[in-house]
Amino acid sequence: MILPNLTYLSIHIYRKISFDEFELFINKLNSKIKVLSLTTIVEDIAYLDANRWEEFILTKLPQLEKFYFKYSAYFSENYQTPIYFGQRDQFISSFWLQRRWILEIEFEFENIIYSIRPYQKRWYEYDTQHKMINSSDQLSKSIRLSLDEICPERWTKTIFINDYINYALTVTKIYQLEIHAKIFSDKLMEILHLLPEVNTLKIFSLPILELGDLSE
Repeated sequence: MILPNLTYLSIHIYRKISFDEFELFINKLNSKIKVLSLTTIVEDIAYLDANRWEEFILTKLPQLEKFYFKYSAYFSENYQTPIYFGQRDQFISSFWLQRRWILEIEFEFENIIYSIRPYQKRWYEYDTQHKMINSSDQLSKSIRLSLDEICPERWTKTIFINDYINYALTVTKIYQLEIHAKIFSDKLMEILHLLPEVNTLKIFSLPILELGDLSE
């Protein structure tokens, strides 16, 4: 199958298609793809192998200009979520930073969602006269974790927020944190204790604190 004019490709994978099978499919297209969007809920942990993605893109998709990727890891009681055992922090190599393709992580109910997309200006940059960060060092510290839920134990008895965070930390350090749920100081301190690299914090709803809450 040859599609020489194909330059934009969007794929949603909901069946058991491994990374190996995905690579074979792309190879068969024999296309000069410039924009690729891939969303998968198939828990083949190879999809989180940054070095494999790098080699694949350089050899099979050399014309790629924009890359959008979303991978969901499912958490539930009595279910063994596949664990990433590769080297950590591979998504901040020069390959990713030069292209400004940035990894982001989101906790959403029973899922950890890993996303890669072109870098977008963050809330703390809006006082920089419309300039975005450019240095590799700054970009490498732009990996963001967004929490839509901070108490998964409300519907599961054995899975807690620290389980989600420790799972995400097998792939990358977290430098930016956004919390979209109401959070009290004790829970906030618990989360920040697990994320010592955080340099940017955005909280959408923090109940009124009593004096001394954050100093205890």
